[in-house]
Amino acid sequence: MPPDPAKKLADLVQQAGRLHSLPEHSRAEHERELFGEVRLGLLQPDALEGSFEEHDMAAMLRLMVSCGSKKRLASRAVENLKQFLNSRSWLKVAHGSPELLLELKGFLLENPEVTKDADMTAVASLLEAPPSDSRCRPDSPTSPAKLDDDTRRMILEPLQRGRELMASCRWHVVGDESGQALSLFCRGVTRLAGTAVGREAMEAPGAELPVLDWLASDWPNIIKFLANVYESRRLNRSQIEACVEKLRSLSPNFSEAEASAEGLPWRPKCADGAPEDTKDDLSPVEVEEAEEPPPPPPPLPPPAEEEKPGLLKRILWGGKAEEPAAPPAPPAPVPAPTVVVPKAAPAAAGYPSDPAGSGAPARAPKAAAKPGVVWVDVNPKAWQKTTLNGHTGLSFQGFDGTQETKPWLSYVQQRAASDERVAVLILNRRHKNDAVAIKQFCASKRVPPPQFIVCGKGAPEEVCREWGMQDIHVTKDWDEATRIALSEVRTPGPLPLPRDPRHRAATDM
Repeated sequence: MPPDPAKKLADLVQQAGRLHSLPEHSRAEHERELFGEVRLGLLQPDALEGSFEEHDMAAMLRLMVSCGSKKRLASRAVENLKQFLNSRSWLKVAHGSPELLLELKGFLLENPEVTKDADMTAVASLLEAPPSDSRCRPDSPTSPAKLDDDTRRMILEPLQRGRELMASCRWHVVGDESGQALSLFCRGVTRLAGTAVGREAMEAPGAELPVLDWLASDWPNIIKFLANVYESRRLNRSQIEACVEKLRSLSPNFSEAEASAEGLPWRPKCADGAPEDTKDDLSPVEVEEAEEPPPPPPPLPPPAEEEKPGLLKRILWGGKAEEPAAPPAPPAPVPAPTVVVPKAAPAAAGYPSDPAGSGAPARAPKAAAKPGVVWVDVNPKAWQKTTLNGHTGLSFQGFDGTQETKPWLSYVQQRAASDERVAVLILNRRHKNDAVAIKQFCASKRVPPPQFIVCGKGAPEEVCREWGMQDIHVTKDWDEATRIALSEVRTPGPLPLPRDPRHRAATDM
């Protein structure tokens, strides 16, 4: 006799609520088993109206999102969610937690290929507004969203540090500090745009956000800094354009300061290529002066002196007739200047002589190593379709994130102490242990680790806490991950020397 669907579902929901108490090494196996049995509990639609604990119901919905992140289980997870969210009690639980609601929306947006039908469109619309008979709680998405302390800190820290570095550079481009200032500031803006507060502000711009209010007097200088970096570093232009676009919606003060600024390089240009606000400043006189005349041709050598006819010729010709004119001789070629290379002084004992001073041809300089970017993703389309693949300014390598051998670990570690080090590493959230292992390996070799970019669902502050790292980027958008990677790559500088000679030998092997 098959089990009662109502009892089966009640038992499964309770098991979902207890998953968080299981050890991490066995939790994944229990999640897979539980996910496979959920369909048996949903055979009877009335079973969803039973009495369940809200935290158990929320855990079950999170289980659908977690297992549905695997492509082969996505369609089944969507079918289960369709039944869960068509129940008013389960929909109220989803709206009772802003974090859970965000996870559900993100899952549906990440799987458009399995959410095309009209039923899922209706379910997605249910997530946009709470049930009609539900009460609006203070933390409900219908009330103005607020930043908690951890989220506020994670936004303010990079903004403040980036602003300090900009001011130390006097709002100009000065060495690596300018790139670090830009990276930190854009990171804070991206994190703010990814929160519920940021999304509300971008959808319906209004008053200045409190988290940005302290920058009101600095916006003109920050805009000046962004313009200077935009003009001097082509690699950062897409990052600056994305940051400016977000700030226009997030901060009315920034939008006003940008509108009053003149000559900003990211503004649209006219048909002739000149910016709109500088086109009228060009006069014909300036254009004529800008064009230099071509250099004059080299002067021809003087013609050779004509030889006088001898006595015999004058007698034969009667002394009156003239000889026929000989064809003019071609101009003599201009001799090339001779360069005298001084001989090098004898080398001191034990030291080689300078090849540049010895007269020998100098060796061609070694080509600068390109910064490396590695993308590890369970969906190969992520690193196959990105513009990083084939970019001439960097060395790119993509890996299938489902491989058990994890070849990307050896790829990054073998290059960690060389000029071809991996500067940026893009991973999925499931690759947390790999990121920790790479960071520990780089620390043991006394070399900087790659800049990590987590490409997947989840709030940035949540992923940072889970990974135990603060200096990482989190995004669900492949294009955004590409823009961040392009802004983070840097040409590697000289590596620090190890303290122990034995460590030097181990590193060079």
